[in-house]
Amino acid sequence: MDRWYKFYWNFVDDNQLGIVGKAANRFVRKYVKRHLDRTLSKQFTQNPIERGVNNEKNRQRKLVCSLTSFPARIDEIWVCIETIFRQTVKADEVVLWLATPQFPDHQLPKSLQKCVEKGLTVRWVDEDLRSHKKYFYALQEYQNADIVLLDDDLYYPDQLLENLVGMAGRHPNSICATRVHKMTYSDGQLNPYKQWVHNYNSRKEQASSDYFFTSGAGTLMPTGIMPQDTFNKEVFKDICFYADDVWLNLQARQAGIQVFSNNKYDKDEISIGHSQRVKLVKANVLNGGNDKQIQSVLEYLKAR
Repeated sequence: MDRWYKFYWNFVDDNQLGIVGKAANRFVRKYVKRHLDRTLSKQFTQNPIERGVNNEKNRQRKLVCSLTSFPARIDEIWVCIETIFRQTVKADEVVLWLATPQFPDHQLPKSLQKCVEKGLTVRWVDEDLRSHKKYFYALQEYQNADIVLLDDDLYYPDQLLENLVGMAGRHPNSICATRVHKMTYSDGQLNPYKQWVHNYNSRKEQASSDYFFTSGAGTLMPTGIMPQDTFNKEVFKDICFYADDVWLNLQARQAGIQVFSNNKYDKDEISIGHSQRVKLVKANVLNGGNDKQIQSVLEYLKAR
């Protein structure tokens, strides 16, 4: 798979040629996606692996991949998990958080049961915290660990974890992001989300207080660095329930936590199959939901 990703990521920078560059990337992304959708699941089935998590090396810090899902995506998530299992650096645990109210009988598709046999851990929780589930429990329950937040609907390039672990070694106690947007300002005021520099690439590995990490693209967060208020679920359920990235980024920014990006991934990720038919992009981006939630969180943090 990685050669197809390299073909895509080595294409023109998403912001380099303006509208033309973005249009070209969309065309290439559709082409690569069509190929991966058609071939990758067959490759995984025909070339199975016995174990998808690390059982050889004892690391000083545990590496845990954490993601969540819901019924509309549960039948295709196994492909995403296989791309996590087949990383050049394997995680010690891959944890999938599922809410009992959404799966009352705890029944999983056979494709996901096979992932469990290969090392996937499924954790059942009593409350559906939507996309917040992917960080809420892992960052609190694990100690002395690096938590990599992932989405349930993406093809992950096979060096994703290797890049993040390397970055974390160079920048401990920081958030290490695969993909970032850059927040922009006018007259000292934060611009609307759609006016930010999306898929920003600075051409070098660095930190910025204006980086907005997109957690599901692959974001490494050491346990113990986020402020306790991050886990105030009654607040985020009230003001930021549909944008976990907004909540995490603004909490980290308030706490002065550095966000590093290695700028290897400066385009939109490639989604799996039909998974994007159910998504929050329309509500959060196209209809201004991100801006409303950003404003609500900023006002909340200012008042604390």
